[in-house]
Amino acid sequence: MRPAEPGGSDGGTDVLRMHPYRPSSPKYHQRPDQPASFGRNVMIPFAPRQSRQARRMHHTARVTGRVTGLAVALLAAVGLAVSAAPSASAHVGGATHHRAHHQVADHSAARYGRVQLGYTQVVVAPAVYSLIVSAGITPAPVGGAKAFAFQDTLAARFPITGYELGSLRIKHSGGISLSAGSSTITLSDFNIDLARLRVSGRVSGSIGDVGRVDLFKITGSDRLDLGLVRLTLTDTAAGALNATFGVSAFAEDATFGYATPRPFARF
Repeated sequence: MRPAEPGGSDGGTDVLRMHPYRPSSPKYHQRPDQPASFGRNVMIPFAPRQSRQARRMHHTARVTGRVTGLAVALLAAVGLAVSAAPSASAHVGGATHHRAHHQVADHSAARYGRVQLGYTQVVVAPAVYSLIVSAGITPAPVGGAKAFAFQDTLAARFPITGYELGSLRIKHSGGISLSAGSSTITLSDFNIDLARLRVSGRVSGSIGDVGRVDLFKITGSDRLDLGLVRLTLTDTAAGALNATFGVSAFAEDATFGYATPRPFARF
């Protein structure tokens, strides 16, 4: 006979028959520590175990959501600047200069004077910084960038020079050079392409003037204390670094650093 519900009005109410979960279902199990007032045979659902593909899809969705949120925040900030900048400019001949919001915006510091376009901070991954130091490679900022010590590694800030709303692109000036003896490579004028999840830049140095190439892939950060997104090397960037310094330490998809754009922050 099945146990009766304690304190039931009829003294013989069947707890199992009243409960919506069936004990025969493999998705449910009996919890032995369930309080007696709820009956001993109350069934509790199992949490289904995610497959590797499901976990990968969940991670991709989380990264995409984070980057999309960043893009929305940047566009909102840029939209405010576009609205505010013309009103702050001088009136020439009594006429105010207006720009259509649907056009691709390429804002420069010279155009808007006092408007701060901000910067992007890039923190070199600690393991990469240790590799650079041990190999005798010296990093240095170029073209107006700034570099400084940050949490036992190196951080650099690159001025933002413009935004292209249509292509979700953030443009920068400045760069960083890596040198070891007569071998040197300079990465500069970075573009963050949020639509493609790529960072491109100009490459020059001992291997010649390569021009603009994709340097990093943008993915979710596993070190939010270092940056909002993680930058992993493209095959082109890894090959250029290895060729410059005669090593094989740099590989595609290896973490190089972490980036955090700070639109309209004081550089």
